[in-house]
Amino acid sequence: MLGERVPRFAFHSCVRGEVQSQAAVRPPVSAQVQEEQNRARKAARLEYLQEIAHLVAELQTMRSRDIPVVSSKLELLQTSETAQEYFEIHDKVVKYIRPHHNWYPVISKIEKVFNPEQRRKFCEVAKDLQDPTNKALKFHGCDANAAASIMDEGFRLPSHNRNMYGKGVYFASDSSKSAQDIYTKGSNMLLVCEVLLGKPWTVSSAMGMKEMDRDKVWRKGFDSVFAPRGSKQTGGVENDEFVVYDPRQAMVKYVVHFHSVELQNAPCLLPGGENALSIVRHTLKPKREFNLHDSHDMHFRIVESQFLRLENASRGMLTSLEYVLNPSLIAKFNCTRDAFARQGHGHEILAFHATRTPENIENIVRNNFNQSFIGSATDSGWWGRGFYFSEFPSVSLGYGGNLLLCRLLPGKTFDCQERMDGQPLTRGFDSHRVQADAKGRAQELVIANPDQILPCYILHLSELARR
Repeated sequence: MLGERVPRFAFHSCVRGEVQSQAAVRPPVSAQVQEEQNRARKAARLEYLQEIAHLVAELQTMRSRDIPVVSSKLELLQTSETAQEYFEIHDKVVKYIRPHHNWYPVISKIEKVFNPEQRRKFCEVAKDLQDPTNKALKFHGCDANAAASIMDEGFRLPSHNRNMYGKGVYFASDSSKSAQDIYTKGSNMLLVCEVLLGKPWTVSSAMGMKEMDRDKVWRKGFDSVFAPRGSKQTGGVENDEFVVYDPRQAMVKYVVHFHSVELQNAPCLLPGGENALSIVRHTLKPKREFNLHDSHDMHFRIVESQFLRLENASRGMLTSLEYVLNPSLIAKFNCTRDAFARQGHGHEILAFHATRTPENIENIVRNNFNQSFIGSATDSGWWGRGFYFSEFPSVSLGYGGNLLLCRLLPGKTFDCQERMDGQPLTRGFDSHRVQADAKGRAQELVIANPDQILPCYILHLSELARR
């Protein structure tokens, strides 16, 4: 049984628990200002009493009923009566991303968590806090097993004192901090928790804090510890951290499922983490100057190099290209790459695809290749049913004058020796390869699964090059 203390609500502004003399740190205030401060203290006291009354009433209601002791979850949807709540949590995640964390999420699902037993404990401990009115939604990252345990049984205190601020449960204001792999262990889950911060003890240094626990914090007259951003130089932290030392002071309200998008040069080419769900397009032009740190020029040279390296008979030139970043497609591609890698086939290649109209290119970069269109423009596929690519631009340009360069995951490849008109890909294989050269580069490559394809570059060629 956790110990109890008599709550003492105070309208406070002291730091590190030191009660400072007002005369020593504040200049004399006018009667008007003093009157306003007194009104504020009375309003805060009234708010405290109202919160206590609400907590007592809620606890009485709970005690009169049989409440479940396990959690339940409700998926929030964008197109139902839960849409407003969905977007509130979605926005809280994407708007609290710090660029230096290099985290670009695509949110796949948001679930609201209900656990009446944890709510009861939450209300019970709130009555004992210095300030039960101060509660906020904060982020917590953990692995999948820990997340399931927390939702069902609540948070637990660590058994060691190795953490910066002692034996507590840690939370962050920034989603990108809690979503780091060191915390999530690949779970791709982020917990959004309601945390009773109460009266926080603001500390600018972690020195001497490793032995901190609930009793020590409470004896100082505080309910939690707040380590503010920008205090790293004084032994603190780079981003806000909050620590509670009684696990009843936090409960999971939402679980956010996501995929992390890995975008090379994303800090330069994808503006702001909060826009990570939007398609971004950059028109790139060749430059005479060479700058290794110019991400735009580097991407142009990558595509130009691939085009010219494999097109020995090219009669024209690349006039410009568009580098397209579609986080939704990137997330699916990365998931497929990870799955292939576990099977030993996670390598990538670059290959070309051409179409007859610019509209087709636009549809592809927005929505990826559509399986329902297979065979609609030409035939059902000499070398199997799927989407056709070539590692040689001249081959692809035979199908149309609008050219894409894509990242592909060939996976386990079957070398076609005979025509397979319209037949599905050979069982047990992820692609078909036709007429490979000595280095394995294919005249034609057939892929049926769009998630193995990531359209990246739209190439604009001179008229001579398209003939």
